[in-house]
Amino acid sequence: MFTAVYIFLIYAAGQWLPLLIGQSQLIVSGTLICFFALIFQPLKEKIQEFIDKRFYKSKYDYQNMLKHLSQYAVSVIELDKLITLITTKVTAIMKLEQATIVIEAGELAKNRALAGLLTRRKGPVDREELAHRLEQGGGEELAAAIEEMEALGAALTVPLFFEGKLIGLFNLGNKLSQDMFTDEDLDLLTTLANQLAIAIENARLHQAQLDAQKQLLMADKLASLGRLAAGMAHEIKNPLAAIKGMTQSLDRNPGDAETLEDFKKVVPKEIDRLDGLVDGMIQLGRPPRLLFAPVKLNELIENTLKLFEQRCRSHRIEIVRMLGELPEIKADAQQLTQVLTNLVLNAIQAMPDGGKLTITTREEERTVILAVADTGRGIPPERLKDIFEPFFTTREEGLGLGLAITYQIIQSHHGSISVESQEGEGTKFRLSLPTSAG
Repeated sequence: MFTAVYIFLIYAAGQWLPLLIGQSQLIVSGTLICFFALIFQPLKEKIQEFIDKRFYKSKYDYQNMLKHLSQYAVSVIELDKLITLITTKVTAIMKLEQATIVIEAGELAKNRALAGLLTRRKGPVDREELAHRLEQGGGEELAAAIEEMEALGAALTVPLFFEGKLIGLFNLGNKLSQDMFTDEDLDLLTTLANQLAIAIENARLHQAQLDAQKQLLMADKLASLGRLAAGMAHEIKNPLAAIKGMTQSLDRNPGDAETLEDFKKVVPKEIDRLDGLVDGMIQLGRPPRLLFAPVKLNELIENTLKLFEQRCRSHRIEIVRMLGELPEIKADAQQLTQVLTNLVLNAIQAMPDGGKLTITTREEERTVILAVADTGRGIPPERLKDIFEPFFTTREEGLGLGLAITYQIIQSHHGSISVESQEGEGTKFRLSLPTSAG
């Protein structure tokens, strides 16, 4: 119809335009043909779209929705969610009995006759068409393909190809209206299937990456657990060996006053060490229960430093305060006090011959920065990466749990902690805490 109108317009214009503009009919007709050829297809599409919207609104709506669905599919990266979305939406939009997607290798192998037919055809397969071909003398493979479609509840199966390989079957049940699938339906479903195949491969790749990350994380957790177990065994073994040795000495010399005095000194000390180890492990294994409240960090620092002033003087350690103006933060004051205590103690123990302990605070982009620096012996570069691991310590008498617990507390405050150190020059811990937390 539209083509007939197109030819009539060229003919009519070719008859009267030469009279108006004074050009030959051949030149005018040739120009008109070129002009109408350029606008024919876009004009036809616009007119067709207008007719569809005006007279076939429901059909236009579902075709438009299918187009949008095919574009949206590639943005969904969870495979189960993607399949559920497509089958549910297509069933509703096209008013089908059902829609299913088969992508498992085992299921594809189970439907090998249908898969083989789709691979050769490179396009959709209609069950009624296959039944008609079977009546005309189709072979066993055709009969098997029909049986497989019936088992899948498919009136139409659209292949899902990715890089030329069949990766799935997109099965559509009968329309509730019992209407046939039109050529436009097949074109739209083929476009959707192409996008769906890409989306499925993207989702599979995303899942493979997640699985790989989980395996790496699990391997890292197992490695950490191994280090934790080894460290704990070592820490338990030492005091037990001391207690055992003192007990054996007491058995050999039950009346010896010096042996009994050594027993009284060593055994309680080692028991306290074991008790501290157990308490530390409990705290490390159980996330702290935080009571968030407004905290003035500079005030908390001053109160903590008062506990160590005498000790610092006796070790010839100078305390330098560089405390900037800070807003209140929401934090657990008791837990932050423990963090400061751990860091100050580490600094003091790193400066047995005296030095300088510098505490710095400042506000930086809605974050409070706290730095604790010493001029002690520093940490070897190869050991710096293990600084927050349980049982890491550079001191023979240390348990190595303080920094691990410190790290856990800062993490629970949605903050971060880092360390810089050079042997012979000192160590600096840098903490950042949000101005408002949890």
